[in-house]
Amino acid sequence: MEISGNPAIVRHKKELFFDEIDFDQHVPLPLEESDLTILQLFDRVLREVTSKGFSQSTLDLCMPYICRLAQLQAITNRQAFIMAICMNFSLNMSITLRAVANMLDTTNMMLMHWMPDFHALCEKELLEKMERRMGRVDEYVIPADVLEAFSNNEVFVKKTSKVENTLELLSTFYHLFKQKSKTCMETDTFIKKCSRHLSDNQHLPLVSKLKKLELSSIESELILLHLCRCYVMNSMSNVSLGQIVALFDEGKDRNVMVYGLLQGNHELFQRKLITFGCADGIKDKETLCLTAKARHLLIPEYKLRGMNTPSSDMTSHKDIVFKNLYYNPSVEQQIQRLHSLLEEKNFRMVQKRLQERGFHKGIACLFYGSPGTGKTETVLQLAKSSGRDVMQVSMSQIRSKWVGESQKNIQEVFASYKERVRASKLCPILLFNEADAIIGNRMEVTTSSVDKMENSIQNVILQEMENLEGIMIATTNLQGSLDAAFERRFLYKVEFEKPSLQVRTQIWHSMMPDVDEATLSSIASQYDFSGGQIENIARKALVDDLLFYSSDISNKERISTFCRQEALSKNAIKGFSL
Repeated sequence: MEISGNPAIVRHKKELFFDEIDFDQHVPLPLEESDLTILQLFDRVLREVTSKGFSQSTLDLCMPYICRLAQLQAITNRQAFIMAICMNFSLNMSITLRAVANMLDTTNMMLMHWMPDFHALCEKELLEKMERRMGRVDEYVIPADVLEAFSNNEVFVKKTSKVENTLELLSTFYHLFKQKSKTCMETDTFIKKCSRHLSDNQHLPLVSKLKKLELSSIESELILLHLCRCYVMNSMSNVSLGQIVALFDEGKDRNVMVYGLLQGNHELFQRKLITFGCADGIKDKETLCLTAKARHLLIPEYKLRGMNTPSSDMTSHKDIVFKNLYYNPSVEQQIQRLHSLLEEKNFRMVQKRLQERGFHKGIACLFYGSPGTGKTETVLQLAKSSGRDVMQVSMSQIRSKWVGESQKNIQEVFASYKERVRASKLCPILLFNEADAIIGNRMEVTTSSVDKMENSIQNVILQEMENLEGIMIATTNLQGSLDAAFERRFLYKVEFEKPSLQVRTQIWHSMMPDVDEATLSSIASQYDFSGGQIENIARKALVDDLLFYSSDISNKERISTFCRQEALSKNAIKGFSL
C-alpha cells in the first residue's frame, strides 16, 4: 500500500510542507520587467498560484515579484505574498482566512502560523481587521486608500494624522466613527486609530485639555469626542446612547460601561462632563449630552447653530446706577434679607450648608405684583449692592418658529449662565424679566403647536431650576396664575404691593426734591400711583422745566396736570368710585 494513496498522510505531508515554505530569499526582478506596475506585480504572483497551486516551486517562480513588492512597501516577503493573495479578494465584502486557506489548498489551522504577519499588515494599515461577527475572528478588508494607491501605481504611505484645527480633527473622528459603524471595523483597530490621532494632535487645545482630564480609559475620551463631534458638526446637543454603545465591542467591559451610563454613575457623570439629554424638558435616559462644564472646557469657541443671536444681555454691576428704593414695611423686610443673603461671605456659607444637608444650593426668587412697583429695579439694586453682574433673558429672542429650537435656546441660556457662574469671581444673577408667559399655568390639553412649545419651554426651565447652582430671579405681573410646579421651586416669593401713602410720599420727595413738601404730600394722597408712574411724572416735569417752564403756573397745578395725564385709568385717583 503506497503512502501517497492515504489521503490523511498526503494532507499531513502537505501541511508540514506548507509550514516549511521558504520566503527568506532575495531574487531581483528581471531587467525586462522592471517597469511593471504594482498591480501587475500582484497579478504575476496570483497567476502563478492559481495556475500551478501553492508550493515551493511556485513560490520560487513568484519570488522576483514578491521581493519587489516587499521592497516597495517595506514589508517582509511573506507579508508581500499575503497581500498578493488578499488582492485577489479585494472586491469582496471581506477577506477570510478560510478563503485564503482554500486558495492555497491548506487548512485554517496551518494558516494560523501566519497570523503575526496579518497583524503586522494591520499595524501598517495595509489590511484592516473587521469586527467579530457570529464568533468569527478571521475577516479582513483592504482599506480604500490602499487600493487607491496601488491603482495609481503608488506605494501606500500611512497618512499623517496631524491636522490644523479642532474642526479638522472632529471631521477625522467623524469618518472613523462612520467607518466603525458601517464597515464593522474591529474595536481594537478603531481605538488604535483614534489613539494615534489624539497622540499626533496634542498641539490642539481640545486634545491637550482632554488629556489633562486624566480619564481612566480611552473609551471615556472617545465618548466625549463623539459628543463634541455631534455638537459642533451636527448641532446635536442630545445624542442617542445606542450610537455611543455601537462604538465598542460587545462583552463584559461594554456591559459595565453601558450600565454606568444608564445609571448615571459612569466616571463622566461623576466628573460632571456629561448628563442625560432632555426631550420636551423631561430628562431622557436614552440620550446623553455634554454639560456646560465640558463644553466650556473642551470646545468653548463653538455654539449650536441658530444661537448666533444673543438671547440674553449681560449687565455689569458697575454700570447700574444707584437708586434709593422705598417699600412697604413687609416688602422692606424681605428685601433686606435678600441683601444680606447676597453678600458674598453669607452666600458662600449658605450654599455650603445647603449642600452639606443634601439640599439644592441654588437660590431662586420670584418678584410678583402690579406693574411699576419696583420689581426689576430691585433686582438691579440687589446686584449693585452685592457686586454681582446681571444676565437678563429676553424671551422674545428665545422663542423660535422652528420646532424644537425654542427648547434648545432656553437650554443654551442656562448653559451659558452656568459657564458665566464658573468664570465669574462673584456668581451673577440670572434675571427672567416679565416672565408671565413662562411661569404661568401649563396647558393640560395641548392641541396646538404653540401650546406644546410653551409647555416644553416650561419643562426645560423646571428641570434647570432643579439643578440651579447660582441665583435666579423672575419677575411677573401675574397675581394668581403661577404654576404650582414653579411655585415650589422658588425659595423666596416677594409680593410687590402698590406703595402706601407714607411710601408714596417718600418716593415723591426723592424724585422731586425741589418741590415743597406740602404740594407733594397733597399729590401723594390724591393719586394712588406706583413708583414707576411717579418716576414718569418726575421725568416729564424735568423735561418741562428744561424746555417750557413758565413761572405763571404753580408747581401743584403743573404736577396735577401731569398726574391726570398719567392716570389713564381713573382708578388711580383716590376716592373715585364707579
